[in-house]
Amino acid sequence: MRKISWSLLIMLLILTKLKGQDFKTDSLKALLATTPSDSIKVATLLELGAHCQFILQKNDTAFKVYRSALAIAREKGFLKQEILCLRQLALVNSKYLKKDSAHLLLKEALYKSRQYHFADQEILVLRTYISTENGFFEKDSFFTNYERMLSISRDNKLDSLRFMAIFAQSATDMGNYPKALQILFTILRANEEKKDSAAIENSLYQIAHTFEETKDLKRAIEYFYKAKYYGEKNPFIKIFIYDDLSLAYLLQQQNDSSKYYADQSYKLAVKFYGNEENVYGGVLNDLGMIYDQLGKDSLAINYLRRSYVYFTTVSIEYQNYCATTIGLARYFNKKGMADSSLIYARLCLRTALDKGFLPFISESSGLITEYFQKNQNIDSAYHYQQIGFEAYKTLYNDENSRQIQNMALAEQQREQEIAIAKQQFENKIRMYGFISIITGVIIVAFILYRNNKQKQKTNVVLEATLHNLKSTQSQLIQSEKMASLGELTAGIAHEIQNPLNFVNNFSEVNKELLAEMNEEIQKGNYDEVKSIAKDVSDNEEKINHHGKRADAIVKGMLQHSRSSSGIKEPTNINALADEYLRLAYHGLRAKDKSFNASMKTDFDESIGMVNIIPQDIGRVILNLITNAFYVVDEKKKSGIEHYLPNVSVSTKKIDNKILICVKDNGNGIPESIKEKIFQPFFTTKPTGQGTGLGLSLSYDIVKAHGGELKVETKEGEGSEFIILLPLTEII
Repeated sequence: MRKISWSLLIMLLILTKLKGQDFKTDSLKALLATTPSDSIKVATLLELGAHCQFILQKNDTAFKVYRSALAIAREKGFLKQEILCLRQLALVNSKYLKKDSAHLLLKEALYKSRQYHFADQEILVLRTYISTENGFFEKDSFFTNYERMLSISRDNKLDSLRFMAIFAQSATDMGNYPKALQILFTILRANEEKKDSAAIENSLYQIAHTFEETKDLKRAIEYFYKAKYYGEKNPFIKIFIYDDLSLAYLLQQQNDSSKYYADQSYKLAVKFYGNEENVYGGVLNDLGMIYDQLGKDSLAINYLRRSYVYFTTVSIEYQNYCATTIGLARYFNKKGMADSSLIYARLCLRTALDKGFLPFISESSGLITEYFQKNQNIDSAYHYQQIGFEAYKTLYNDENSRQIQNMALAEQQREQEIAIAKQQFENKIRMYGFISIITGVIIVAFILYRNNKQKQKTNVVLEATLHNLKSTQSQLIQSEKMASLGELTAGIAHEIQNPLNFVNNFSEVNKELLAEMNEEIQKGNYDEVKSIAKDVSDNEEKINHHGKRADAIVKGMLQHSRSSSGIKEPTNINALADEYLRLAYHGLRAKDKSFNASMKTDFDESIGMVNIIPQDIGRVILNLITNAFYVVDEKKKSGIEHYLPNVSVSTKKIDNKILICVKDNGNGIPESIKEKIFQPFFTTKPTGQGTGLGLSLSYDIVKAHGGELKVETKEGEGSEFIILLPLTEII
């Protein structure tokens, strides 16, 4: 993915484009012609150069202007302005792809800023070194430069937020997502305290993009929309928000939404940059990859080629260059043009290895590995496979995932604490009002006590005041109740969804049956009316049953939250398993008419009654069965020929244990995630279809019964979940 620089100076310069370009140029030239001050001349030339560079996109003119400014600054001994000129000339040379000259100029700027102890100028130069966009980024000195900037900032009490944002951006580009999020949330909190809307918008966007890179699409979309709220009036950032939203929806397989935001992003970009030829390459490479996935081949290759030209002839931006070359490699690989794909994958890998961009190392090495495997070049395939494996392992190790999850939860908790603090503040206001009312009552009562002639009026005022006091008291109590209820809502909502689905589905069926009954009544077919009425009555019984089931789930969740195992009772485990198998199947059928799967049961009748909490064990069985139906349905949708989805449920008494088994013939569970499936919040389902709590809660329930919950799986063939309860639980 492309990244955009968050320098507020550049943002302000870009936005001035909307206010007229020639007027700005003419005004600066007029000032140069009239001012007698050499210092003002240098400052004006620097501003004119920035205008030519960033707004007019005339790098050749900007280069000449900066050279003129540098000559005056050196002649007059304006040391700080000399450093500014050197830095800007380095940036222009970088745009011209004059790498050696650019590095020499920037190195000289760094040397002089240190020589003359200009802390602010040294930070500006170091900011250029840590950014992946300007052509000076080196991974080996990345953290060293950042620590140096922090040290200078602290010693000189300078604002560090801007270069922290650039550091976080570069950390994201390198795949160091935990560090990036840690810094970004720190920046967000600081900007919120300052109430800086533009800076908050930038922080929210970067947080959203980092979550998108970690494949946490739910949180990514949440933060993109928060950024969109702040950025509605900013056409520049809106381009990239729409761009990233398009990719996020694409990864969620919501192609219509993805195409909508991609089209909108390009329209905004053309409007902002004036014409299609001037559109920024970072927009083009994103849209190229998005349209490639959407199957719009002609658009995809057009945008990708334009992006490649941009980052090889117009501007050096290593991260965007990698994004463009990997996009071209993917495109040609999909088209079966293996040699072209290899060329661009190698271009991407070479730069990614040099700069430490782990995501691109992982993906490009994978494409190269695939090429050599197809050509039976085992040694080369193994070499690139190892490169990709090391990058992937660093990117997605468990510790990184844990840190990211913890930071996300901490930020969520912080937002909740802010909401609570706001509520507490409002309660304080109410309390102050309450005290004021009491004080008023006392004063009024004292005055009225001393004035017997107004006794009747006093009674009326007192009654009204007491009524208001009671109303205020009731509101305070209700606020506390709602706060407590809110803490339980998330957990209850997850578990109550299944019985509510049954209630909703049977209600829909009854609605259709009643409509059919009216038709039969009009026809005079009363035998059929009686039959339909019986079906309606049966469905009402089912609605009542599942309503009670929902009630039981709520009670069970409350018991779980109090660390209580509830009340055990003798239960026919075979009947329980059979009931939830049928309920799960018919519930899914009601929700999706195309769903179908064969079901098998094998119950050991010798088991007898089992002493369990039926609601809790029922919840576990239902969760396992529902998951089984989901995986076989997903495998069927993948288009495998002659595949017949099947789910089986069995019970068996073996030695000192009872086994309850739920087996499917889905795709199985990869070994890489097998150890994670019982962790809270871990899910392989698309965003919005699973919270990752089902198996975790099931594991806790079985453990509370003194049992075990295990899984046996074979990738590509299916999985079997086994509940083991000890003999002490059998009566």
